[in-house]
Amino acid sequence: MNELISVIVPIYNVSQYLKQCVDSILNQSYKNLEVILVDDGSTDNSGVICDQYAQMDNRVVVIHKENGGLSDARNVGLEVAKGEYIGFVDSDDFIDLSMYETLVEILEKNQADIAIANWQDFFDNKKNEIHENRTGNILIFENIEVLRFLIYGKDKYRISFSVWDRLYRRNVIKGLYFPKGRCYEDVVWSAKVFYAAKRGVYIDKDLYYYRRRDNSIVGLDSKKGLSERIVTDEIPQIEKQIQFLNDIGQDEMADETAYFLYEKLLKYYEECYYGNNELQEELLSLINKHNKWAREYLCRSDKLSRRIVLFVSLYAFKLTIFLLHIKNRKKEL
Repeated sequence: MNELISVIVPIYNVSQYLKQCVDSILNQSYKNLEVILVDDGSTDNSGVICDQYAQMDNRVVVIHKENGGLSDARNVGLEVAKGEYIGFVDSDDFIDLSMYETLVEILEKNQADIAIANWQDFFDNKKNEIHENRTGNILIFENIEVLRFLIYGKDKYRISFSVWDRLYRRNVIKGLYFPKGRCYEDVVWSAKVFYAAKRGVYIDKDLYYYRRRDNSIVGLDSKKGLSERIVTDEIPQIEKQIQFLNDIGQDEMADETAYFLYEKLLKYYEECYYGNNELQEELLSLINKHNKWAREYLCRSDKLSRRIVLFVSLYAFKLTIFLLHIKNRKKEL
């Protein structure tokens, strides 16, 4: 258990968080690391901090490039990575000091292509309380079940489309790159990787710490003033994932993702409808675009709750938005 792990860290204007991130990687209990810091045209002190780390530790590789976005930075890192295993860490997050040792161990023990951990959200420099319901259980998935786990999850175990809480064998991601210039870049990429994997292993243990901050991509898009990126990036990426699932003959998974998208569109439209957001017309157009699928799925779905949601949204749309509004207001109280 001493294969080289290449850890790719895309960096843009995160000088206040960068040291916590890089220190958590360099201080890993697993020592055979190549830490690739990709400075994506930062205008703050991030690039200088990267160079300082390269001088202190010969495992650090620094790349300075013009700003091209998160996807482009990750792709540049993939091009130079030498490791048998590949990991990603976002530069405003940090990881448990045993993360890569744990993931390598379960990956090699189970001869898997992907090892996945659980994660914990935190705000600024404050970690939340450790989740008491983490079991430490290990789950193993074979062939198409690896992709099914990504799409459906399993029981109380959670998984996201993000790339940072896991470790990949190099050969399973070979030739797969992130869409340049787009946010929500993980969505299609992760589906393709999980489809390619012959075996995946999951450990229900928090090993990755995901920082939620208002000025991050996700933070901005989760605010009431919805971002244009919802229409230009997020929705198209989910639509591409649906198309990919259909292309590989996984119609059931495609329906699951399409229903997830339809609910998301309704949620976003409700926020616009009562918030007078300028995205309202674009979102309504997207809902109408997906209504054909909704009518077809209404007839074939065996889940009563979904059929009720679809029926009401198709034939009493304003009532649906009103009910969503009441539901969301109750959550805020």
